[in-house]
Amino acid sequence: MKARLAAAAMLALLTADVSPAFATVRISDDRGGQIGDYLNKYRALRENGERVEIDGTCASACTMLLGVIPRNRICVTPRAVLAFTLRLDADVRRRTDQQRGQLLPVVELSARRA
Repeated sequence: MKARLAAAAMLALLTADVSPAFATVRISDDRGGQIGDYLNKYRALRENGERVEIDGTCASACTMLLGVIPRNRICVTPRAVLAFTLRLDADVRRRTDQQRGQLLPVVELSARRA
């Protein structure tokens, strides 16, 4: 009798509908980089169903995750800072070298409380 119960329990465990566990990618100090590299990385995260937690600075190319990863898989903590760079066009080229490297504007986001 015990053997049958053990076998039934084992069969139930083996045939149970188990959903896959997805990892959470944490962003805490990402200053950006090459756009193509970030698009490839975020597309892979999206396809794998991964979640992203922004818990610090996410600047420049890093912010593209907002357009690639579904909103329901992005967590923004109170420490998150999204920094967007200026578009490189004729007006930006006329600016001084010192101004060109700044991250403007900086938008601070915090988690909403229900």
